Amino acid sequence: MDKRHSTAIKYLCLTVLVLFGAPKINIKVGLLPFYLIDILIFLTVFNAKNIASTPYQIPYKNIVNFVLIMILSNELLNGILIQNIFPSIYIMIRMSLAVSLFFVIPKIIRSPKELLKVVKYGLVGAFITTLLLILSSLPITRGLSNIILSIPFLNPNSSSLSYALLNSADGGMRGSSLIGVSILSGAFLNVIWPLFFLMLNFYKPKGIVKLLLIITLILTPVAIVMTYSRGAILALFLIVIGFMIFQKGKIRAISIIIAVTSYVLFNTIGFSSKTFMFDRVINRTEAALSDPYNDERESERILAYSQPFEHLLKNPAYLFVGEGFARNREDKFKVLEGNKNRGDRADHAVFAAAYYAYGLITSLSIIFLFVSFIKYTLKFMSKSSYNNLFSAKFTRIIFIVLFGFSSWFTFGHAAISTPRGAMLMFFLFGLVASQKNMYIFDKQQKLNSKNSK
Repeated sequence: MDKRHSTAIKYLCLTVLVLFGAPKINIKVGLLPFYLIDILIFLTVFNAKNIASTPYQIPYKNIVNFVLIMILSNELLNGILIQNIFPSIYIMIRMSLAVSLFFVIPKIIRSPKELLKVVKYGLVGAFITTLLLILSSLPITRGLSNIILSIPFLNPNSSSLSYALLNSADGGMRGSSLIGVSILSGAFLNVIWPLFFLMLNFYKPKGIVKLLLIITLILTPVAIVMTYSRGAILALFLIVIGFMIFQKGKIRAISIIIAVTSYVLFNTIGFSSKTFMFDRVINRTEAALSDPYNDERESERILAYSQPFEHLLKNPAYLFVGEGFARNREDKFKVLEGNKNRGDRADHAVFAAAYYAYGLITSLSIIFLFVSFIKYTLKFMSKSSYNNLFSAKFTRIIFIVLFGFSSWFTFGHAAISTPRGAMLMFFLFGLVASQKNMYIFDKQQKLNSKNSK
């Protein structure tokens, strides 16, 4: 491994730590925030540019390039139309950095050792998020978490949150973290948590790393539940089901033990206890099943898949172009961190959010990418018999992650409407693309072992 490759891995590790721990860390220069995560991704890309390309074609790279071009052209066009180009340029830079993760990850991560090193840094970030979600949810520890969550440097939205109200609350609340709102925090943890089982199986951690791994493996499902987000809990449920179906031996057993332990913990204290907030999950689920059109929080998840087509009939230009995410912000340099100020539109899905922002073709292209990466992973699963090779276990865990990610992708919009959400999505897509590296590595190891005999 050359020096540039080694440096790129170090910056990728730091990127993953910040992405899963505190992606909103920034320093403001005037009204313009500079995010640490953006700087780290840039340094990763810069140091990866001279690394030799993969010996194979990165899957669906042309589709990803097309999506990026459409995002950039739409943001630029809307910046020109509203005669305020600066917010558009700003979000163009951030989204370019997000998409770049897809291209650099398979270029940098060529072996199990490199992957596990990156996951180890993700472990530190996930531990921070897990801890904050639990502490901020429980009334007895909420004051401790608010000390961290109220620091503007770590959490730019801290001034808009009512911490006095949080501190005075008697019962459980939806957890918060330095990633953002509960549903976003839960999505991030659902992506990284299954990867920790690879560390348990192959990394053989010791000392503080082993303790951190065990604690995070056990507490992360608890933290996801304490988001009290139905999408995050559904994703966790799908992940556990995935472990039961697609894993064997040690990994399956430990995942089931952790799931059962979490259930026993909540049940022992009592699901109806004021310490928790399960009444919200139950009430919202019942509303969704019994009368989803009576509450826009439920109906917009359904209408997100029909309203865009109705809108397209009246606005055929949306076949190719949309409104971007920078144009609806009042502050001159602040870019939209979510799909706000869009009236009565049902956009609580990646499909709808991408449609209104970048047009139908771009939206369908993103859906195509997600489905294609699932098929790509299934192809590797079908080609390899289940064994103890790293590549075989990695592929099955990636499929489990995609299985859980489908919940957030289907019922949330942050994967496209926020830069950090896009970073998570293209980080995952990059891991999907890196599967072939793991198979090439294992194949070479087997060949070397055969030749040495």
